[in-house]
Amino acid sequence: GGEEREPHHRGEKDDVAQIEHAALEALEMRHDGERGDHLHRPRVGEARQEIGRQARNYLTRTALKKAIRTFNDAVKGGKKEEMAKALSAAYKIIDTAAKKKILEKNTAARRKASLAKKVAAKKV
Repeated sequence: GGEEREPHHRGEKDDVAQIEHAALEALEMRHDGERGDHLHRPRVGEARQEIGRQARNYLTRTALKKAIRTFNDAVKGGKKEEMAKALSAAYKIIDTAAKKKILEKNTAARRKASLAKKVAAKKV
């Protein structure tokens, strides 16, 4: 029928592993057959570590965007309870992103202040 099913949710580790795998394949393809232009062993290790970091950062950034989008939807809805939950979730993810240095600390503070302003404007 025409009923919609919820998408199957994989764990965060599965997503990271999938992104890492694709990036590593691309890295190996780029440096396999080229003479003289291959990566030295330590560089391969560094590249592999960077791929893992990129995958984790990507997941944090997407979670951040999703939290802010959810918050904005809650503000549009105007329900206090939903706004409070969404604000708390957005703050948590913004703080996490700042801790992982995905966002600079002043940028994180500015984003949190911006969200707080939206809530204050709704209450007036």
